[in-house]
Amino acid sequence: MNYFIIFLDFIILLLGLIGVRFFSPEIFRLIIIVIGLIMVVTNIILIKMHNKDKEDDKKFKEKSSFIWQKIYLMGKGVPERIVIELGKNPLFKKYIDDGEKDENNAKYKEAIKKYQEILENSDLDAIKKVVVYNLIGSCYFQRGEYNQAVENYTHAENNLREIKDRKEKKNAQISVFYNLGLVNKSLFHFLLAKSYFYKALKINRRIGNQFRKANILTSLASLYLFLNKSKKFINNLKKSIQSYQKALEFRTKDNSPMDYAMIQNNLGNVYAILAQARDKSKNCQLAIDACQKALEFYAKDNSPMDYAMTQNILGNAYVILAQIKDTAKNCELAITAYQKALEFYAKDNSPMDYAMTQNNLGNAYVILAQIKDTAKNCELAIAAYQKALEFYTKDNFPMDYAMTQNNLGNVYVILAQARNKSKNCQLAIDAYQKALEFRTKDNSPMDYAMIQNNLGNVYAILAQIKDTAKNCELAIAAYQKALKFRTKDNSLTEYTDTQHNLGNAYQTLAKVKDTSKNYELAIAAYQKTLEFRTKDNFLTGYADTQYNLGSVYQALAKIKDTSKNYELAIEAFQEALKIRTKEHFPIEYAMTQNNLGSVYGVNPSG
Repeated sequence: MNYFIIFLDFIILLLGLIGVRFFSPEIFRLIIIVIGLIMVVTNIILIKMHNKDKEDDKKFKEKSSFIWQKIYLMGKGVPERIVIELGKNPLFKKYIDDGEKDENNAKYKEAIKKYQEILENSDLDAIKKVVVYNLIGSCYFQRGEYNQAVENYTHAENNLREIKDRKEKKNAQISVFYNLGLVNKSLFHFLLAKSYFYKALKINRRIGNQFRKANILTSLASLYLFLNKSKKFINNLKKSIQSYQKALEFRTKDNSPMDYAMIQNNLGNVYAILAQARDKSKNCQLAIDACQKALEFYAKDNSPMDYAMTQNILGNAYVILAQIKDTAKNCELAITAYQKALEFYAKDNSPMDYAMTQNNLGNAYVILAQIKDTAKNCELAIAAYQKALEFYTKDNFPMDYAMTQNNLGNVYVILAQARNKSKNCQLAIDAYQKALEFRTKDNSPMDYAMIQNNLGNVYAILAQIKDTAKNCELAIAAYQKALKFRTKDNSLTEYTDTQHNLGNAYQTLAKVKDTSKNYELAIAAYQKTLEFRTKDNFLTGYADTQYNLGSVYQALAKIKDTSKNYELAIEAFQEALKIRTKEHFPIEYAMTQNNLGSVYGVNPSG
């Protein structure tokens, strides 16, 4: 339009110049009048066009706002009919709009008040009561106030039987049962959670909603992870991915951009979870791609909390990827993503998400600390975990408190390698013992085993600098507790890790006490490790265990069965050297060759 006005002005100026030069004053006056009329008519047309554009823009914004509200509310289980009818009930609409606005800004307390006012000031039918109780429960859930969430979801459940319309009733049941499953999982009521998820899944089969099916399957999969049922965990995640992909056939970025973004976000989350179990590199990349597609529409200006949620998932994917390649680069990308999430996850308005993201941020710094700036990154990790613990208290969130204490223990162990070994080992022990107050063998056996293994590692480090016998025995006791649950049948990788650690502890103890007996116990632990740590499935681990086994045989040869044990030492070192080549592992290659040379130098049969 601006170019058209400039062009018109140019034509008028040209006509004026021509008129002055070639026409009489009377004709020139006539030309001026005609030009004036043209300008008036043109301006009228332009004003009408501008007003029409403004009207179209207003309609588009209203339509976009309605579409967004529809997506948002239906995502929380609000039936489509209720969303469409909002305009017919101004008071109900006002409270829903205000509550939604507060939720989008993570002001969950304020949103709860708005939704409670609906219950107090409106005459609601059963379906609307279910909707409002669900919304209130969701706000409490986001704040981590799980018991209040259960109370409101239960009110919603109690109103289900009063809903007359069969289709609306089924949709409401799915929403309520799914929410009750989520909150009971968070309360570690696993069997009850499983029951609700299956109820929701059964009803959803009759409806065929792929998006909902995928959400339920993802939550069910994470439940199986807690229950240590890996096959069901992976199968449910695969089914979830298939359902999200089917949903994307209909919800595209062209016809439904916000739905598309929500599905891509959830798909990214599922791939990140699956990456923890298999095909880390491939699934992490798929998670990253999905999150980046979601972020094309989840902008921090128009969807700040969704933007933060996706950034958090993106950070998780980079952290997992950092464990297998480009560690520094992927850790830094993870840290950036978590920091972007924390621009909107504040401890005042979104404490649960704030604490979760601070914990995740701490994890990224811990991994980074293992390859660069150890002390600095450990301090940053400690600061992040301590921020998480401001909200994850042992009274309000005992299981999250325990998880964060375990993470804090891990970072103190790494820091102990850089400075103040004794002090930081003791801080790690204190943190692990706090974690074990709540992650017990009864309520969380696999976490209990993990923490016992970690505790054993700290005692093993401490044994190198003081009270060797005492700390080795404490390490051995911790590893043995871990092995009651880390078995070769239910968690093979963890079983082999702990057996290897147990072998190390016996090897250290043998240097100060019951030498022959403890070397024999070390050998037994390493041999159990090597039943499953092979050069085909775990290259570096296999080489580490063979090297340690060779070292034990070398030491044992000095006190008994000299020739036999030297031969066994040579065999173990040679196995280690099949992996520890000078091209790929020059330092480890040199260490192993040195030990092998020492054995050849003293072996009578060598």
